[in-house]
Amino acid sequence: MGEKGYLKKTIAALIAIVMTAMLVFIAVPSYRAQAATKKVTVKLTEIGGENEVNLRKGEKAQIRLRKAGTTVSKTSAFYSSTKSSVASVSKKGVITAKKGGECEIEIEDKESDYIATIYVYVKKTGGNSNTTTNSSKLWLDAPSVTLSVGQTHQCKVFSRPDRSATVNNVRWNSQDSKIATVNGGLIKALKEGNVRIHANKDGRDACIMVYVKGAEKKSSSSSSSSSSSSSGYRSSSSSSSYKSSSSSSSYKSSSSSSSSSYSSNRSKSSYSSYSSSRIRSLGIRK
Repeated sequence: MGEKGYLKKTIAALIAIVMTAMLVFIAVPSYRAQAATKKVTVKLTEIGGENEVNLRKGEKAQIRLRKAGTTVSKTSAFYSSTKSSVASVSKKGVITAKKGGECEIEIEDKESDYIATIYVYVKKTGGNSNTTTNSSKLWLDAPSVTLSVGQTHQCKVFSRPDRSATVNNVRWNSQDSKIATVNGGLIKALKEGNVRIHANKDGRDACIMVYVKGAEKKSSSSSSSSSSSSSGYRSSSSSSSYKSSSSSSSYKSSSSSSSSSYSSNRSKSSYSSYSSSRIRSLGIRK
């Protein structure tokens, strides 16, 4: 009986070990799947939609994209991380937290100029990743601005809750200084195109999208041509008027001369006729 009892206990212990191993095997993938089910939705818009997500090291989140009120494919956009050492992003929009810190996931639509940004906050150790950390928030006065070549825009920078950020104590950077430059938050548009301007302070980052359009052309040549045409018309009118006046004067002078000559001849004829008549009445013969 003693041997049988020992055998039963051994078998029971083995079964317990096997069952425990099976539970662990099932639970680990389940935990991983649960970690990957976190979702973050952001809207693709012309001025740039925004959202944020809090993660722990090793945790993942799937980006969901919406455009014009509908959900679009996760492969319909390009993804990039401003600091891949903190969090990386795959071609299918899966964010993976690597170490404590902050970064941005920049998203660009493949079929349009629509963009979006996701701010990622990775906690260094433990804690609940659903708790938002507002103490590290940094942002600018506008998500985007449209300028013509040669125009400028002065950015304003804000931080929460310390409010310590100013245009002079943050580090500014233009992703393409040929399109627009930035100095102390003053953006200057140089040539047509689109560019992101970044502000960074103590590892915190904020950006503004700058759309630069070509300078408007003035229609000076058209005005000059119109003025020239008008002057030509006036000159022609003056010339015509002068000719008409000269012609009129000439005509009047000629008429006056003809009239004078006619009057003079008529007077002579009348006087001659009168003289002959007088002589005949006096009976004087020639």
